[in-house]
Amino acid sequence: MKFSEIMSGILKRIKNIPAFFGKCARAMHEGFTAFLYHSSTALSWIAVIFAIIFVIICLWGVFFNHPIAPHFEDNDGYYYKLTLGWDWVAVGIACLSLFYACVTFNSQRNTEQNTMKITPESQREILMDYCRHFYRNLVIICAIENKLAEQFDSYYPSEEHLLKLKADLDDLHPAAFYNHHDRYRAIQELLVKMRNFNTEVDVAKVHLCDRHVDHDSKRRDFATLKFKMGFLTEKTYETLCKLWPNEDWKMLQNIKAMLIEQAEKDVEKYSNKVEELMKSHVPTPYFDVTDTFFTKGIFETKQKFDERKENERKGIASSNTDNESETDSRAISPECRDFMVKLNVSIWIEMTQKSKNSFASSEKIHLIPFPKKQPSNAL
Repeated sequence: MKFSEIMSGILKRIKNIPAFFGKCARAMHEGFTAFLYHSSTALSWIAVIFAIIFVIICLWGVFFNHPIAPHFEDNDGYYYKLTLGWDWVAVGIACLSLFYACVTFNSQRNTEQNTMKITPESQREILMDYCRHFYRNLVIICAIENKLAEQFDSYYPSEEHLLKLKADLDDLHPAAFYNHHDRYRAIQELLVKMRNFNTEVDVAKVHLCDRHVDHDSKRRDFATLKFKMGFLTEKTYETLCKLWPNEDWKMLQNIKAMLIEQAEKDVEKYSNKVEELMKSHVPTPYFDVTDTFFTKGIFETKQKFDERKENERKGIASSNTDNESETDSRAISPECRDFMVKLNVSIWIEMTQKSKNSFASSEKIHLIPFPKKQPSNAL
């Protein structure tokens, strides 16, 4: 081997040294960061132990005439007293350090215990419950709209009914998926959509509680809120599919079972006469769910589901005619029809029945009359 080849190989290895050390430094940094993140409670406990040792050493120096700092006795004992005074100062500082270390340890332990509750599985349950919440919201929104019967100049719904529509965002934690960029982004996008819905609820509350807002704006608010219930349920399901991609069909069936159970629970008191109520009190459905995810999505058959997923994988879009025929076939299926009947009876119950948790005369949906207009004084 020639000398030039040997030197060339050595130079190449020398050039690779900075990259090697850079990789080592990054690995050490990531490892140390992970250690601090996952072992912060242990580090706080070590700080408490060191603080206790410091206090013991300082007290030993004070009470056993063995101060930490060297001192020299003279005839007056001046240096001894001075050093002893500094020892007591050291004891005070050590006690303060111990107190601060204990407070830090307790706070860190509580934080870690709370963080341990935020797991992907707990987030799955919360996302599933959002679907149930949106279904109940749909019932309340339709009940308010139909009970108002466009008497927008005379009544407005109690603000509590609208404020309860908001999605609670404090329970949803994207940090549970911090190590997975795509999953973290999926949760974050859903949070943005829910935050926008909460804003729309605030706007609808302001409009409905103001007599001077025009009727078209109030109708638009109701249409938006009703649309958003199916929309957010669908987006929640899509988020669940992104977080657990191999369980999309199972997720869909779980959502369907949960919503059917909620619908049955809502009409439980009238379970024996649901059909009778539908014919006598709800001849015209308050809400037709055939165009929303509540039927278009959750009542999809396994065959249609597999075909749609295969088309999505191949990048083939379904035609509008196919979609319409699929929606019609699902809308007349017994399971879907039963769900729609119970939804409309639930709306009727919210509109007409008394509240169990309030005064005997209080209705479930309470409308407040606007103050009567005062006649203007003619000049």
